[in-house]
Amino acid sequence: MTTDYENPIRHLPNEDPTVYAAYGLAMFTAATVERGLVNALAHHRIGLARQEKRVLGTDPWNKAASSSFQNLVAKVTPLCGCDPELPADLTNAVKRRNYLAHSFWYDKAPEMMGGGPRGHLIAELADDIDTFSTTASQS
Repeated sequence: MTTDYENPIRHLPNEDPTVYAAYGLAMFTAATVERGLVNALAHHRIGLARQEKRVLGTDPWNKAASSSFQNLVAKVTPLCGCDPELPADLTNAVKRRNYLAHSFWYDKAPEMMGGGPRGHLIAELADDIDTFSTTASQS
């Protein structure tokens, strides 16, 4: 099939892609929070191994990346002593990311199909992007 560069989203010929772009950016930003936790946990494991003068038997990034976002938060929470608000922010980020991944489109389908303005959907997603960005910079 040939891509029509004038209308590359052939499945949505009459749609404004702005909501979809905002959704994609929100999910990408949530993924940066998750990846930050993977990196923090991997570095923590490496630091502990060095302190204890032992060699890690597994790649710390692969091990951390195999955890769910929620499990990463549970593992990183005890390490958040310097920022008492961070565990709650991370927990809220997981809940919101899960909502976006599993329920957002179902809940918002009437608004998307209604043909009315979608500015409030974009604003909601922009708030998510801001929240995920702030959380990522804290962790």
